[in-house]
Amino acid sequence: MPLSEILILSNSQVIKALNSLNFASTKCLIVVDSDNKLLGTISDGDIRRGVLRGIGLDSHIDSVYCRTPHFVINSTHSVESVKKLMSSNKIELIPIVDSNNYVIDYYTWSNLFQKHKENKFNKFDAHVVIMAGGRGERLKPFTSILPKPLIPINDKPILIHIIDKFLQYGLVNFHITVNYKSRIIKAFFEEEDFEYNLNYIYEGKPLGTAGSLRYLLGKISEPFIVTNCDIVLEANYYKIYEYHNNNKFDITLVSSEKNHTIPYGVCELNKDGSLSNINEKPSHDYLINVGYYILNPEVLGLIPKDTVFHMTDLIELANLKKYKIGVYTVSENDWVDIGQWKEFNKALEIL
Repeated sequence: MPLSEILILSNSQVIKALNSLNFASTKCLIVVDSDNKLLGTISDGDIRRGVLRGIGLDSHIDSVYCRTPHFVINSTHSVESVKKLMSSNKIELIPIVDSNNYVIDYYTWSNLFQKHKENKFNKFDAHVVIMAGGRGERLKPFTSILPKPLIPINDKPILIHIIDKFLQYGLVNFHITVNYKSRIIKAFFEEEDFEYNLNYIYEGKPLGTAGSLRYLLGKISEPFIVTNCDIVLEANYYKIYEYHNNNKFDITLVSSEKNHTIPYGVCELNKDGSLSNINEKPSHDYLINVGYYILNPEVLGLIPKDTVFHMTDLIELANLKKYKIGVYTVSENDWVDIGQWKEFNKALEIL
């Protein structure tokens, strides 16, 4: 990538860094001052650690970036020495500076170790649960006839788009929770020739977004993935799973930054009720839950039997009982909520 595309000023906001990282093939940005002098580096891992500490998306990156980066000075190093530096420290990117500390270029792992270039779809083994029992109220009138998981996006149903994403990572063990129009979903798969294991979890009555997971108690022994059937996530599934395991979380939820602008002037009042200020069209950044989770099997025991129980209920209960809950943050460009018409039309263009 051009050097200018991976440079970021130290007074930039976290949300800008996230968006830049989303398009950067380097997985890392170089932090500089206004004169392009090297100050540090920042990766998505740095940002996630900052978010866990309570750093907001509108905060400046100077509270999260690495201030002690490895770097090399132009004309005073060899490629072999850079390779050794990268290998021993497991570094993805090393800036190159001149004698005055101005950034002039950079090395990346993929440039120097082409044969070890990361496979975008690192294979791993885990069970996947797709929550497909809902009525799809937001997609009526289509869902009055078809169950939401079978609504087509271009040439195939939503459900197959979701499954195909997991197949890229070698995941072949799927559990689908069904209730509304379950016979249509089952009939669809009976007509399909697929090379993966499919298990149905039948809900005799609607059990919410987590209630039916109780049926997996004692049947899964490793951390497993749960996803809603109306979201398609473009992030790296392997990295999310690795993040969950490396940090020894009991539950990991994937969140995305979302910017919301109030389209009006907001009145701010003094204590006596008089006008203090009018804040014109204020903008706020939020982290929202996208509907993709990693769960340890131990948390299944928290789910009551045959009771409407939502994933938010499970997370709140787990948090109350001091289970460790992690948050993996992705860009708002990394996922699509197909469960509403506006995003459904967006999905038609990108899937």
